[in-house]
Amino acid sequence: MNELVGLQKLIDKVFMLNEELIQLRGWKYRHQLGSPAAEQELAQIESTYSIQLPRDYRAFLLMHNGWRGFEGQQDLLSTAQMRDAEIKANLDDIRALAKNEATSVAGGFVIQACATSPDILFYDLTGYKQLGGGPSLVRWEYREIARYDTFYAYLQETACTLEEMIADARSRLR
Repeated sequence: MNELVGLQKLIDKVFMLNEELIQLRGWKYRHQLGSPAAEQELAQIESTYSIQLPRDYRAFLLMHNGWRGFEGQQDLLSTAQMRDAEIKANLDDIRALAKNEATSVAGGFVIQACATSPDILFYDLTGYKQLGGGPSLVRWEYREIARYDTFYAYLQETACTLEEMIADARSRLR
């Protein structure tokens, strides 16, 4: 239970930091956490994609089924968006771009994307069972940018990045 409380506190922190940055920069987009996903929706996703969702990401979806505008036009995908034709078409294009690279995008399970950008976040499903533990979370835009051990660690880094961006935006206002 403490793990879930910690995850929700981190989600709340990232949400508030995002709000502050949007206000400081005068951006027009809004972000919104989804309502909780049903257990049946997650079971369907796991069955459709033949995966077991990592515990912290699964907990996020049970609390908030996606996050629109998580990072500009990038969404943390809801279960409905994971099946959306426009997003799937963009992901197919990204996978085609990446097929000649030494990357695991092709077999990855994407959790953050939009319909128009090559910037994605996905679980690298290649080889993690042999290493023990869960799959790595990979940030990719034409190449691997970063790798995280957990969804929680990704949110922690996002909070740190937002804090730096807020400090920069405040210093520019002076």
